[in-house]
Amino acid sequence: MPYARRNDLGEIVELRRNADSGADEFIDSNNPEVMAFLGIEIPNSSPLSLLRGSDTELARVVEDLIKVLVRKHTISLTDLPLAAQGKLARREDIRQRINADLTIAGKDLL
Repeated sequence: MPYARRNDLGEIVELRRNADSGADEFIDSNNPEVMAFLGIEIPNSSPLSLLRGSDTELARVVEDLIKVLVRKHTISLTDLPLAAQGKLARREDIRQRINADLTIAGKDLL
């Protein structure tokens, strides 16, 4: 899963395996924009397919937003319903395990 840097027009101009300043937007590697940036033909780019593909991205945006609000003490994780807390914790755990596996295996994300 790459992190993207965008230009002023919102176009991807760089992809990185790890987040850094300027390239901190997490994007699913199957995202049509990533595929286009890499020059990979998109098999199904119908509007409905593109909308479905953006669901994963939006979920990540919501996760990142919650992290920022918690870090800035605007909300507490415990302000969220227990079900939401559990889902966020599971996703964070999975993400950490994936990153650890990739680090151990030395694999590239792209």
